[in-house]
This record gives sequence, structure tokens and C-alpha cells, in this order.
Amino acid sequence: MTISRWKKVVYEVCLTQLLEHLQTSSLRSSKTNSKESTTNDDGLSLQRTSFHLRWRVGWYLYKLERFEECIESLTQLCDDVYAIDDLKERKKLTQLTADQYHCIHLTIARSSLQMYLATNDYDMLVTSHEEYEDAMANLTVDLSAMLRLPPVMMEHARVLEFYGSFDSALEVYGKVLTNFPTFKGYFDALYRTAIVGLHMAVVKKNANTDGASKAVEIEEAVDKCIDIFQFLLEALPTNI
Repeated sequence: MTISRWKKVVYEVCLTQLLEHLQTSSLRSSKTNSKESTTNDDGLSLQRTSFHLRWRVGWYLYKLERFEECIESLTQLCDDVYAIDDLKERKKLTQLTADQYHCIHLTIARSSLQMYLATNDYDMLVTSHEEYEDAMANLTVDLSAMLRLPPVMMEHARVLEFYGSFDSALEVYGKVLTNFPTFKGYFDALYRTAIVGLHMAVVKKNANTDGASKAVEIEEAVDKCIDIFQFLLEALPTNI
């Protein structure tokens, strides 16, 4: 990830203002709790503000590529939210929508992936995988999901590749190709399918497994990958 200089300045200004607002909100909350005459509505309003501000702080930390801080901030937010067992009470206190839960988990997933790529820390890869699954589970099912889900599935499939779970990655790419034929990253999914398929064929070939049926299976897999590469070379749109 790279961000332009002016965007970084804007993000830093926004983050600073959010942190100041969050601190002010926290002070107001502590004062509110110390006053017996304060209504419950005032306390609820401050708690809701706090949850929303903390989510935005995490998002700006991600945009500023401060991934470790982002993960710590949003993970703590999730812990505080999910510590409220009663779903009705949780919704009342946080006022966070399912879409916001999706964005929170997705931001943690992307930050964890960037940390893995930078440090090769396997735990970060595990966290990224889990958070991508939570992000997709919390995605609101509506027309916008048709546009928003495929890119997230592609990112998750790449995590599965890093994870070494190539069968699962192929399954995800297959779902993208089958269910989202108008997705702008359709040819990327097709390309990754061929790459992963070819890798799996090589792995099976080097496994020294006997049997004519296994050899035929590997040959068929390689032929399919070659067909995909040939199709991409011949039929790839000029605007790609």
C-alpha cells in the first residue's frame, strides 16, 4: 500500500481530531457517571459516540498504514462490543450496523495481511483469515453485496494461498467465476485459478504417488490451466 502525501496529511488531521473528540467524549462520560441526576439517555448517547469514534480511529490508522495500531485498536473495540452478550442490549449500546461490523472485521483482516507480508508472522496470517470470514459473515445481503462481496472473496482467496490451502482458494475462485460473471476482476480470478491449479498439479506430480489414474488427473489439470492461459492471451479485453 502507498498513499499520496496530501492524503496522508488529510488522514492525520482527521485522526487527530477524532482522538481529541474521543478524549473529550471520554471525559464527558466520566463526569456523567459521577452525576446522580444524569438521565440514562445521556449515558447511552455518549457510549454510542464512543463506539463510532473508535471505529473511525481504527479506519484512519489503517489508511495511514499504521497497521499494528489499527489491529490493536479495532480488536479491542470488537472485544468490548462482543462482551455484551445480549444482542438487543448490544445494538442499543453501540448502534453499530451489520455493515459497520463488516467494515471493522475487513479492516482488521487487511491490516493483518499487510503485517504478515511485512513480517512473515504466521499469527497475522491466521488472524487475517479469521477476520475475512467474519467480514463476509457480517456483510449485509442486498444488491450492493453483488458489488462488494467479490473483491473481498478475491482477497480472502489470496490469504488462503499464503495459508497453503490451495483447494480452498480454488473453491473461492470458482464461486467468484460462477456467481459473479460481471465482476470487473473476473479475469483476475480466472488467472489465479490457472496459477493455483498448475501449482497443485506440480505438487501432486512431485508427491511420487503411483497409479495411472493419478497421472491422467494431473495431465487433465495441466491441460485446463493451459487452456485458461491461452484464452486469456487471445480473448483478454484491450481495456484490461
